[in-house]
This record gives sequence, structure tokens and C-alpha cells, in this order.
Amino acid sequence: FPYLRGPGFALRSPVGLIAGKQAAVTRAKGPWHSIGALPLLSEGLPYPRQSIAQMLSLRQEPGVGVLQVRTGFSGRSQLSLDDERLVMPALPPSDYTEAENIDRFDGFRAAEIMRFLGFLRRQLQAMGEQLVFTIDVNDPRPRLLLEQFFRRLYNQGALRGKVPEEAYQIDQPRQTQEGAIQFDIQVAPAFPIDRLFLTFINTNGEWQMEVKGG
Repeated sequence: FPYLRGPGFALRSPVGLIAGKQAAVTRAKGPWHSIGALPLLSEGLPYPRQSIAQMLSLRQEPGVGVLQVRTGFSGRSQLSLDDERLVMPALPPSDYTEAENIDRFDGFRAAEIMRFLGFLRRQLQAMGEQLVFTIDVNDPRPRLLLEQFFRRLYNQGALRGKVPEEAYQIDQPRQTQEGAIQFDIQVAPAFPIDRLFLTFINTNGEWQMEVKGG
């Protein structure tokens, strides 16, 4: 929010502009990097313009990023997205409403965390589709693939730690019941959140991921 208005057009949605910027940053740096405050190239300007108080209010409710015009170092006006690192919940609403201590979910409100979790879910889902017939707890392939995946994230700067062992930990697989294999994984994202606890589990041939905050 809001729309863009400029020479040659009355009102236009900024969705394409923002999606293009996110795609460019994702390709260059990874999907966990924010586009907040980065310049957006457009002839349009926000309409209607929002005050700082209005931007803060929209950030809280309904939880959206706001386009704004700032004065850059060159002295020129620069269109950008308001700081999106504190924008909207990244988990399903029921995860918040049913939580006894809602404060522990604050870290999940960052848009960077939201995109990172979405990225993890998609990547692990794709990995699970490759391992659909792997249901032997002694088969080393699932753990090797997980090691390679999280080591790659660490090398790309998505996880923090002086060494990979500080960035992620993959426990030995457990067979919780017949036909089920479970991996418990801890990761330390390079964002303002302490640690994520992931469960990568195969139940009756279907791999799924569950996430908890820490």
C-alpha cells in the first residue's frame, strides 16, 4: 500500500514492481534478504501519501508494507518499501492464537523470516519428493541430502556461526512408529531470531516439515 500514480497513468498497483525487486534480490543474495529501503525504479509516486504515523499503524494492523518516498544520499527522491522486516505474521494464525506465550513468536513477524520459512518448506518438500520411497531408518541418503542442503545455506550466509556446527544440527533419524522416519533439525538463521527447530518426517511415504521457534 498505497497505489502508484505518475505521468501517463492514473493509478497502478505496485505489486509487479515489488515482486520484480524481490526476484532480483533473491537471485543475487537469496530469498532471505529484505528489499526494505532499497530503491525501486518507477515513474510513479505513492498515492495517497502516508505519514509516518499512518505507516506505523498500517504495519501493526492489518500488517502490510508501505511504499514511501525518501531523500537519498544524492539529494534525489527515492521510492522504496518501508522496512519490511517487521511486517506481518509468518505462521498460520492458529499458531499465535493458541500459544500460551505469544511473545516468543515475535521473531516470526519479520518478512525475511516469512520468506525463509517458505523457502525451507518448498526446498524440503522437493527433497521429500525425491525420497518418497526412502523409508529405511538406516538409509544414509536423507541425512546426506540434508547435510548438503544446510551446508549450502551456511556457505550462502543464510545461517550464522563461526563453523557449520554452530549454524545447524541434524540429529540422528528416529523411527517413531512403523513406516515413519523423523529428523530433528536446529538451525540458527542470520536474522533477528534465536533458533528454529525443524522436524522433517516421513509418514506413510510422505515427507513433511514442521517448524517451531526457539
